[in-house]
Amino acid sequence: MALFNKPLRCKIASLRLAGQIGREKRKSRGRPPIYPKRLDVALLLFRVYFSLPYRAVRPMIQDLFPELVCPSFPALHWFLQSKASWPLLRRLFQQLKRQLAPLLPQEEGALWVLDTSGLAYRAKSQLLEWYRGKWLRVMRAHIRVCLLMRYVRHARLLVIQAVQVGPGYASDTRLGQKALAQERLGKGILLADAGFDAGPVFEQAEQAGWQAMIRLKRGGTVRHPRRRQAQERFDRQVYRLRAVAEGVFGGMKTGQNGPFRELIDKMAMKKAILEALCYNLRISLTLFVLLLRLLFYHGKLAQRTIY
Repeated sequence: MALFNKPLRCKIASLRLAGQIGREKRKSRGRPPIYPKRLDVALLLFRVYFSLPYRAVRPMIQDLFPELVCPSFPALHWFLQSKASWPLLRRLFQQLKRQLAPLLPQEEGALWVLDTSGLAYRAKSQLLEWYRGKWLRVMRAHIRVCLLMRYVRHARLLVIQAVQVGPGYASDTRLGQKALAQERLGKGILLADAGFDAGPVFEQAEQAGWQAMIRLKRGGTVRHPRRRQAQERFDRQVYRLRAVAEGVFGGMKTGQNGPFRELIDKMAMKKAILEALCYNLRISLTLFVLLLRLLFYHGKLAQRTIY
């Protein structure tokens, strides 16, 4: 029954995933760490999974594991700000993606969706680099998140395959290039909006074996042969499936009941990567529980047929 307890199941999966990133090397100088790195990573995943504040993580973990010694919430916040590096978060994401791959159904001609969206965080304002009259334009602080998602049509399943973050007005083309460089598996159709209408994006899609179906920017005459080819094979009935990706961004925005609680842009970017990681973790746990239930159901049917 412990496998069907959602907080306990999430904590066990977080500890298992964090334990696979490798043990940290012992320091030759300075004070040794009190808590292992895998424990801090697992607590961060647990916090993002249930959208908890830092203060609520330790009491909830101590209820589940009374004998486990947990760091305080300032120590957990310090770990995310100072010790949770970008390579560490990328290794976590790649490790979870490898674990999730055997559970996903295989199909030919998969759909890949590339999209970006802005996610606000709690800083009151963000000064931009141009003026409105004699004043700098002031707006809501936000970051830019680019996701490369695979859509399994017959299972109606959407999985994040790559994530890339940047400042509020980062270029969609550059973020898309970095996201496409992280994924080298599979063939299919790549769906993207006009923000990715650029030569490097078309080149990377062709090198990966995808058929790029990107809406072209309006205005002017299409002269480049690659853009003319994309205009000829553009299918509205297939392109409309790009809208399924909006649900992932909607879940990130509404799941927090407002903007991200972080005050610094780098902390908000790390939080966005953890949100994408926890999205795949929810899919992994759901598919695992469904598999257990199917095995349990078929086991009961086999017992009934025998007796």
